[in-house]
Amino acid sequence: MSYGGGYSQSIVDAGAALPLSSYLEADKTYDRMQSGVLEYFTYGDEIYGLPIKKWAGVLYCNRELFEQANLSYPTTWDELLNCVKVFHDSGITPMAMGGKDGWHIGMYQNALAVRTGGADYCNKALVGGVSLNTDAIVKSAQLMMELVDAGAFSEGVMALSADEAQMEFFMGKVPMYYSGSWTAADCENPENLVQGKIDVVPMPAVDGGVGDATQFSGGAIDCYMVNSKTEHPDEAVAFAIALTEYQSNEGYKLGDGVTAWKSEIDDSEVNPVLVEINKLTDSATGYVLAWDTFLQGTAIDAHYNLLQELVGGTITPEEFAQKMQEANEKALSEAANTEETTEE
Repeated sequence: MSYGGGYSQSIVDAGAALPLSSYLEADKTYDRMQSGVLEYFTYGDEIYGLPIKKWAGVLYCNRELFEQANLSYPTTWDELLNCVKVFHDSGITPMAMGGKDGWHIGMYQNALAVRTGGADYCNKALVGGVSLNTDAIVKSAQLMMELVDAGAFSEGVMALSADEAQMEFFMGKVPMYYSGSWTAADCENPENLVQGKIDVVPMPAVDGGVGDATQFSGGAIDCYMVNSKTEHPDEAVAFAIALTEYQSNEGYKLGDGVTAWKSEIDDSEVNPVLVEINKLTDSATGYVLAWDTFLQGTAIDAHYNLLQELVGGTITPEEFAQKMQEANEKALSEAANTEETTEE
């Protein structure tokens, strides 16, 4: 089991994963997969991974708290800021986030970058095709700080872990939480206080932004790969295909993620929050993986650190964009040098 994108680049470069394209063509496996799910498992002209599931980032909203505040779910940035203000003024922490874990801040900033720059730009920038030091990334960081300055998060946000922040949402104390579709399973857990009270909406649109509500943080990233040294490639691939398709469909029923395979699953069997997410993504026009699975090497930790420095107020949005580009250039250069050494 692995992840696509930058995470498995070194595995592919080392020749440890078996190329799967010819097997998928012969078995007509392509016909059973949803469109776009192989993008992050394709390296060069070859496919190396089988998608277990898709995920999508959405804004989870506590229906009960919104009704009590007489608020509608936000669809624009101004509406979101108004919701933050109303909840904050009434003594309620508007949004859940654990700043102690850099990736949790990244969930918000990454989604905002999809809104400001669009999916195509983000996908190119994260692999070094274009720069991250642009107005779009600066704007995503500025919007992140607008939420911080508006009191969207707990006063002790930098001391909260992701799990602690999420628990406040599940206890019904916080009305909004941006997270991946994996959170849907816990929303319907009878042990929490939000079961049956949660709706989901896309990250609100940003004025002047390239990415609209049909573009999401997410995509198919979890996968199975086959060892290139197997003595039984035909059997190994056949088993991997069967296991992946089964796990993807059964996982959807259990609320673990949106299935990456075509299926005729009765929605009545599925977690209702996940069904909502599935409907939102039916018309998706683009996905961008979470940056920490897209970036490579040292750029991942640099991203976490820069996010924490941004929210902590020790760097500016302009510095965030500049330093992210520098970190990505360094990591991509190191990866290229490693590949050249391996080939030699």
